[in-house]
Amino acid sequence: MSIIDYFKDLKAIGSDLISETAEAKKHLDTVKFELGYAQFVMDDIKKDIKEYQFQAQPRIDAINTLSTKIQNELSK
Repeated sequence: MSIIDYFKDLKAIGSDLISETAEAKKHLDTVKFELGYAQFVMDDIKKDIKEYQFQAQPRIDAINTLSTKIQNELSK
């Protein structure tokens, strides 16, 4: 193998490496975008849960109060 062939092979390997690196970066960018979207959805769901809990809490308190009254009446 001559030195010229060696450098041709080295250049081909370098080109492949650069191509693979570009593909990996593109994939990483896609994953980062998907992660950002997933975090956005998760935050939206958390907000909905807090809102639902805020709306439901008075009902939960009323049920607990009624349950306590019933338990007190049954224990008499």
